[in-house]
Amino acid sequence: MSTAQLDLFEGQAVRQATITLAGANKKFREALAVQPRQFQIGESTRMTIEVACVGVHFDPTDDDGPLCRVHVMKLVDAHYGNGTA
Repeated sequence: MSTAQLDLFEGQAVRQATITLAGANKKFREALAVQPRQFQIGESTRMTIEVACVGVHFDPTDDDGPLCRVHVMKLVDAHYGNGTA
């Protein structure tokens, strides 16, 4: 994503946008408890997640350079595969 696609923050360029998931561990554990499944080392799966943006902050990418917009997302729900139990 180019800097031109992100709004300035307090007059500074914003070069990146990322997310952080608040409370993700608890929701992932709850999803596993509702949909018990045993995984083997190296096995992968798909998980559908629902998130809500609960905050935004800006971190420097380097000294006096463009900023990184960080979206703080709360994990609302999580399901394996197609979202059915």
